[in-house]
Amino acid sequence: MAERKSGETNRKPAVAGKPAASKRTTAVAKPAVTLEQLQREIAARAHQLYEERLAARRPGDDLADWLAAEAEVKKKYKLK
Repeated sequence: MAERKSGETNRKPAVAGKPAASKRTTAVAKPAVTLEQLQREIAARAHQLYEERLAARRPGDDLADWLAAEAEVKKKYKLK
């Protein structure tokens, strides 16, 4: 095998007019869920929480149910 000189790498040389290849790629991931799907899932979960709260005769309101449902769904999809 030929010895490598100081500063040489295993990269292919750049072709005139094209940048040198980089090993890093920046892939943009598709969201796991659309905004519309997210809103529907939150609404369904909020309604479920409302029914559970009503059956258990616990105090609360629709906003509290919605916020709890939103937090659960966002956590499920690892959203902020």
